[in-house]
Amino acid sequence: MSRRQLFTSCLLIWSSLVWLTTSCIARDQTNPISSATFTPTPMVTHSPATATATSSLAATATATLSPTPIILTETPILGSQRLIAFAALPTQGDSINSDIYIMRPDGTQLINLTQHPARDQAPVWSPDGRQIAFLSNRDGPFDLYVMNADGTDVLRLTHNANATYKPSWNPSLKHIAFSARYDSDHDSVYVLDMNNFEVKSLITEGSTYNHSPAWSPDGTMMAFVSDRDSGVPQIFILDLSNEAIRQLTKGVEPNSDPAWSPDSSQIAYTCISPRAGVICVTSLDGTQTKRLIDPDQFLDGYEPAWSPDGTRIAFRSIRDFATVPEANFAIYVMSADGSGVMRITDNLALNSETPSWQP
Repeated sequence: MSRRQLFTSCLLIWSSLVWLTTSCIARDQTNPISSATFTPTPMVTHSPATATATSSLAATATATLSPTPIILTETPILGSQRLIAFAALPTQGDSINSDIYIMRPDGTQLINLTQHPARDQAPVWSPDGRQIAFLSNRDGPFDLYVMNADGTDVLRLTHNANATYKPSWNPSLKHIAFSARYDSDHDSVYVLDMNNFEVKSLITEGSTYNHSPAWSPDGTMMAFVSDRDSGVPQIFILDLSNEAIRQLTKGVEPNSDPAWSPDSSQIAYTCISPRAGVICVTSLDGTQTKRLIDPDQFLDGYEPAWSPDGTRIAFRSIRDFATVPEANFAIYVMSADGSGVMRITDNLALNSETPSWQP
């Protein structure tokens, strides 16, 4: 078998694994939707993990972690270059452990923020760039946590949530949307109130899966993934002004990882093709869709994240396997039109995933 044939086969396997295993991120947890309208359950609440509910996150932090001794020439909050956060786990050995890292958009000034023996994953910057929400199983089941941009003042926000996929901040900083399973076998979307740490059900229905919520930057809509209509994961949009839900993507192949452009006019996402997962961008009515990566060129891409100015997209890929057999999942950056692709993580000992660009 030629290297190109081997690479094509591996991409097909990786695409299937990415789709199947992402629904197992929180270890044997599951959840979906089905109707075209949104019915919140405002009185269903879950207790926060911390004993004291307070709006001062630092006051109830469960731990203060010391990041690696790498000095940034500009602070993560005030620097002129916005940073990229991502999760990474070893390619060999202890694959259960993963940590949250930050780096510059060119891959320099890499810092491990968490350095914890558990699995820390799915980082998301707060809209003001001062905090990072993430998932971790450091205290048992996967729960939602938040920490400062330098890795200090780690706070557990939920208790036994069995959280799945990437969370999303409301632009006002007052709420975080996340998907979890709690006492169910299926993912549902919940919203955490950052003032009192109450968790309320937002999108939860029947035996369907609803996950990967993504708040629009203007705060008026929420994209999410569901298999409610066809049994195949697709992207839907909840209009928060009238509580209507509409389907954005369709097809026989799954679509996932919705990411809003900074002006709320487009959504980038992972579209699984017969060859590999690739990055697509679509208008809000779904009529203008473009593939930014060509799977026929033995390229792949997953988990897009827009730059604050909307000119670039970060994503993860294993495309270098075609030429470097020991290659792993790495973080790449490209222009918003798909040109100028550049790999920005080069550590072959780490598999990198879920990039998030600091606003």
